[in-house]
Amino acid sequence: MSITRKEDRIISLNKKYINEYLRITDIVQQNQYFYKALIIENHFSLEIKNVIKEYWECVSLFSISLSDELEEKLKEYNFALEYSDIKIFDIELDKNYVTFFSKYPTPKGFLDTYP
Repeated sequence: MSITRKEDRIISLNKKYINEYLRITDIVQQNQYFYKALIIENHFSLEIKNVIKEYWECVSLFSISLSDELEEKLKEYNFALEYSDIKIFDIELDKNYVTFFSKYPTPKGFLDTYP
């Protein structure tokens, strides 16, 4: 499956978070399953933004047990591209940009879902 639109929305497939989304444009494939896009509108709650931020802080500090706990929280959101109908993983927000994978990266390759 590949991304079919230059503009899309990152949404949570969990109904609890259905009204929260991130509208993006200029989706650029950086390598096989890794993408970067410009954020147009950020309608993610502060809760979602904080979980994403904390997760990446733990990853950069090599705090594996804490990052695993936060990844469990991120799984609950079940992020996807709305129009391309693709689940996304390892979402990271950086000022005006978002990066993500269209498959879950592991040391042994890519998976279609979380392990």
